[in-house]
Amino acid sequence: MGPFVIAVLFAMTVFSGAGVAPIAPSDASLSEPQSVCVWEVVPSPNASPERNLLRDVVVVGTEAWAVGDYDVDTDPAVVNPHTLTMHWDGIAWSIVSSPNVGIGWNVLEGVTAIGPRDLWAAGYSAPTTSGGTPQTLILHGDGQTWQVVDSPVVTGGSELNAIDSQGGEIWAVGDRAGPGNASTSVASLAARQAGSSWEVVPTPNPGNVRNHLYAVDVVGPGDAWAVGRWRDIGATSHAFAIHWDGSSWTHVPTPTLGTDETLWDVEGASSDNVWSVGSFFNGNEYEITTLHWDGSAWTTVANSGGGNALAVVAGNDAWAIGGNFTHWDGSAWVPVPTPAGGGDLGAASVAGPCSGWAVGRVIDDMGVFTTLTWRLTGTPTAAVGSTGPTLSTDGPVMMGGGGSKLEQGIMPWSRPAEARDLR
Repeated sequence: MGPFVIAVLFAMTVFSGAGVAPIAPSDASLSEPQSVCVWEVVPSPNASPERNLLRDVVVVGTEAWAVGDYDVDTDPAVVNPHTLTMHWDGIAWSIVSSPNVGIGWNVLEGVTAIGPRDLWAAGYSAPTTSGGTPQTLILHGDGQTWQVVDSPVVTGGSELNAIDSQGGEIWAVGDRAGPGNASTSVASLAARQAGSSWEVVPTPNPGNVRNHLYAVDVVGPGDAWAVGRWRDIGATSHAFAIHWDGSSWTHVPTPTLGTDETLWDVEGASSDNVWSVGSFFNGNEYEITTLHWDGSAWTTVANSGGGNALAVVAGNDAWAIGGNFTHWDGSAWVPVPTPAGGGDLGAASVAGPCSGWAVGRVIDDMGVFTTLTWRLTGTPTAAVGSTGPTLSTDGPVMMGGGGSKLEQGIMPWSRPAEARDLR
C-alpha cells in the first residue's frame, strides 16, 4: 500500500428540501417552554492573509473553542494548512497557539470538551507541504495550551474526521486504508481514549471499496452513534450509520433515499431521540435529508433546512445547519432568520436555550478565506407549537454541499482539505 497525495477540491452546492412527512419524537414534550433565538455574526481573527477555515466548535459554559486550519504558505497557489485553534472568553475570539506534526499538512476536523480545562481536538497530519499519506492527529488542551498526544497509526494512512465526549467517554471517528490496495480500499475507523492512550475499536464496513465516518455523537454511557457513507465497487454511496452499545459497533440500516447518499452529522437528546442530517442525489439534483432515530428505526422527517450539521439541546430544542437554518420545536422543523452577508457554516454547538455558536468561513471575490463565527442569543419566551419566525428575506446562507464532489479528482479514501470542510 503505497503513499498517496491528498488533493484539494473546491466545490459549492445549495440543497433543496426533501418532501417527506413530519413526525414527532416519542419523548418530545409539547408543554415545555421553547426559545426564540437569533443568530448574529461576531468578528473573529485570522492567522493567514490567504486562507483561514474553522471546521468545528464546542461551547464550554460561557466560553467556546473553535478549530480548523490556516495556510502557512505565502504563495497563494500553494496550500499548506496548519492547525488553527481559537478561544471565546465571553468577550472576544482570540487565536491560541497550537502544535503541528512535521512541516506538512496539519488539519483539525473536530473539537470536544470534558470541561473548560480538559479539551480534545482531532484531525490528521501529512508529511509533506503538498500532502502525502495522512495519519491521525489528536491534541489535548488545558484551556491555555495545546499539545500533541499519541494517536493510532495505521499502515497505509488514516484520518480522524470528528470527535465527541460525554461523561468522560471520548470517541473519535474517521477512515483508514483498507485491506488490499490502499488506492482503492477504505475502511471506517473508530478510536476511544483508554487510560493514557487511544485504541482502535473494530467497526463495520458494509462497502467493499469505501467506508467513511464523518461524525460521532456520544449520547450517554455505552451509547454512541457515528455516520457517514459506504459504497461497493461500481456503485453509488449509501448512507452509513453505526451504533455503539457499550460492547461493539453495529451497522444500523437507514432509509433508501436516492443515489450518492451521505450522512454528514449526528446528534441525540436521548437513546430514543437521535437526529442525523445529510444529502442524496434524486436524479436531477442533490437534496438535503433529515433522519430520526426513535429507539427502533431510522425514518425520514420533513425539514426544509439543514443538511450540513446539527446541534441538539433537548427533545424539543434542536438546530439544523445548512442552505437554510431550521429549528426543531418538538413537532416540526421551522425556518429561522439568518444574518445577511453570506458565508459557509459547517458546524455548530448549542449548550442551552439561545446559547451557542456556528463556525465556518467566508470566501471573497479574490478567493481569500476568512473565519466566520455566528453566535446564538435570545430569550426563552415562546411556546412549543408556535409558527416561529419567518425566513430572512436576505436569503439563505450558502453552504458547502455533499454528494459526488467527494469522489471527483481526489484520492479514493483520503478526504481532501476542502471536501468536507463545510459538509
